[in-house]
Amino acid sequence: AGLDRLNVSLDTLEREKFNTLTRRDALPKVLETIDQALGLGLPLKVNCVLMRGTNEDEVLDFAAMTAARPLDVRFIEYMPLGDSQVLALAGGGDLEVGLLENDEVIRRIETRLGPMQPIDRSREAGVGPAEVYGSPSLSGRLGFISAMSQPFCEQCNRLRLTATGELRACLFDGGELDLAPLL
Repeated sequence: AGLDRLNVSLDTLEREKFNTLTRRDALPKVLETIDQALGLGLPLKVNCVLMRGTNEDEVLDFAAMTAARPLDVRFIEYMPLGDSQVLALAGGGDLEVGLLENDEVIRRIETRLGPMQPIDRSREAGVGPAEVYGSPSLSGRLGFISAMSQPFCEQCNRLRLTATGELRACLFDGGELDLAPLL
């Protein structure tokens, strides 16, 4: 279909938690799609927004995805922006989501997998804000996007299209352009 790479947003590997966060029982389908994309040879990035109190216990499970699969898992610090609200996983009330800084995530992973080495990405196409690491014990790579603890605004080169058809140049600034009427 003309795709040359694929990004998948996946914040949990636990089915019940996935249902709560997305309001859909689709985790098996998402995991199947990841395996199908890899089977087709598509370069794949799995983006995981880490939220203290919600999915911090899954850091090593996400890192383990790269042990046997040639994919990138990118850990993204939670950014409390706009309408982003997370429901509590128990009781359905509001959850006070805490920032889990990527420095802590890296320490946790290295405790289990051993030291990781930064990867020079200067020759890669479409390099964004992620700091990417590799390890001899991994087939894939681990990336860290530290928007809250180490802002990178001056290097940002991204535009984002929201699910509602709005183009955003900055996650922090707002100022969306509604593309839906133009289409």
